[in-house]
Amino acid sequence: MQTDPPKVVHHFRMTSGYGHQVPLSFAIRQIVPSGVRVTYGAGVDPGEAVDWQGGREWNKVLATTVSPLGERIEVGRTHVTILKK
Repeated sequence: MQTDPPKVVHHFRMTSGYGHQVPLSFAIRQIVPSGVRVTYGAGVDPGEAVDWQGGREWNKVLATTVSPLGERIEVGRTHVTILKK
């Protein structure tokens, strides 16, 4: 008797799509689920150009997107903050 492999449970919603040299604020609207509030810490420029690639959980995509800018994310249940490292 064959059993199905266990299903992978993602705690964060998967995101798809990509962007090349788009403003950070635009990329965030594509990456972060609609029910999650986004705030920017001191020194973070929402207009700075970023590249991003989906295919993973949104929090991982966002962290990878802001890292080259010298930024990091703090994620809560319904909130994410972009901060300078």
